[in-house]
Amino acid sequence: MRDIVIALKYNKNFNAASIIADYMEKLILNKKLSIDVVTFVPMAKRDENRRGFNHSKVIAEFLARKLNKPCVRLIKKKRITKDQIGLSSSERWNNINGSFVYEKKAKKYNSILLVDDVITTGATVINCVDELKKCEIRKIYILTASKSIV
Repeated sequence: MRDIVIALKYNKNFNAASIIADYMEKLILNKKLSIDVVTFVPMAKRDENRRGFNHSKVIAEFLARKLNKPCVRLIKKKRITKDQIGLSSSERWNNINGSFVYEKKAKKYNSILLVDDVITTGATVINCVDELKKCEIRKIYILTASKSIV
């Protein structure tokens, strides 16, 4: 999985995103999760422009098509943060804290699937979930392709 994530993230191998989405789809179907919409961890506009795409969004789009669900940006990154790579656990939480804001359209959904590529400490996805909770969404599922350690 590590190689597949790297192929997507750093080599723009979008077939890798489709492979990740296949694994995610199987898990969702096996768990019988009921979701209204697929969303993704956003990137700061500057960072997305530098990379040329948001890797989490690409995975989410493939997955949404497989599930026949909409893929909608429900969270916005409101400030630029340091890259999380190389930061300790506490530095990651401090770095990312308060950097996301929900989109108003999130309020119309009851069950959301939040997609990211890798979870390390959980700081990023938990901050995203904290924002979505402000919309009083009934169910928020988090699904990542891989787990890494600090």
